[in-house]
Amino acid sequence: MEKLASLKDHIDTGLFLRGLAVAGLLYILLFVVIWLQSDETIAGLEERLASQTVLIQHDTKTTQPPVASVIDPHAEDHATAETSEASLPLDKNTLVPAPIKGLFERTKNGTLPLIRKKDGMTPFKAYSRPFAGTSKPMIALLVDDYGLSDTASETALKTLPSSVTLLLSPYSNGADVWQERARKNGHEVWLDLPFENAQYPRIDSGPRVLLTTASLKQNEDTLIWGLASTTGYAGIAGSTDYVFDSAGAVLQPLMKFTFGRGLGFLELNPAAPDSIETIAVNANAPYAQAHVHINDGTHESSPLKKLEFIAQEKGYAIGVIKPQSASLRSVSKWLATLEQKGIELVPVSAIAGRGIKDKPIEMPVATPEQHAPAPHQNEHH
Repeated sequence: MEKLASLKDHIDTGLFLRGLAVAGLLYILLFVVIWLQSDETIAGLEERLASQTVLIQHDTKTTQPPVASVIDPHAEDHATAETSEASLPLDKNTLVPAPIKGLFERTKNGTLPLIRKKDGMTPFKAYSRPFAGTSKPMIALLVDDYGLSDTASETALKTLPSSVTLLLSPYSNGADVWQERARKNGHEVWLDLPFENAQYPRIDSGPRVLLTTASLKQNEDTLIWGLASTTGYAGIAGSTDYVFDSAGAVLQPLMKFTFGRGLGFLELNPAAPDSIETIAVNANAPYAQAHVHINDGTHESSPLKKLEFIAQEKGYAIGVIKPQSASLRSVSKWLATLEQKGIELVPVSAIAGRGIKDKPIEMPVATPEQHAPAPHQNEHH
């Protein structure tokens, strides 16, 4: 207590209070200075932060290709140009999406192919894979039943070169999708249509078959059903024999309807009579006939040797193969040997279109609105 009293005696109370006042005034001045410079400080900080900001852009690309309906006129002109295979981009053989403007009509029965009025362009020419011509013997390879098996169809797309032609089944689940994928990969597409033949009904051709015993109206309905199953095909294919050959009254109008819409025809039966070929010649329409059906895809198999021999002797040959994965891989290896043998792999249209004249002969086309078949459904057999 004595020490505390002594300390009080030594402290000047007035001086102490003046010191506290001075210290308080200094703190107040410091606060005012900071407050006055706060806006400038914040702006400086924002500028420094902005200078170090990185704009992050998310990749918005989709892995699914756009589905085209009707393409613009510029793309249409590109599709109809005389383009050689060599001039196509090496990393992208994509064909112009279908349908092309002016080459189809929408009806109550579906979308049907049509010859373009303004210039006579046909679906056959527009949807064919571009081919510049060659002096070499030609071989065209057609893969049957494309679209029926997802696995086999995927193998065909991944394994075979783009000059190989794919025969799309109207019974395929998602015919439009398989057609689009084929053209995106550069493959020409033809459409398979079942015809009654000597093996029918022992061999199941599905619920929609062109029959000699059916009425003209029924067959026209079946034909329109098939044609409306998708777009983007150069022609139709079928296997006929003496059964339809003897039913000329049924065959003639069906083929005239087909050729009148600017399509080609591929006969799948190597031994078929020449009935449809005669109609095609008279209509100045594309036509071809298969020569060999390949069941064994190995290099030394007799069908492949026969195909090479026919091509060397005749100048061209068409082979048809079922899409079994093992056979496709073997055939792919064989196709790689054709160039060194002096044979060129070509699309089917390169052979089917050899005999047609520049300007197609106009043929009467039935109006599809006259027919009322059931709407197309993807049916399996």
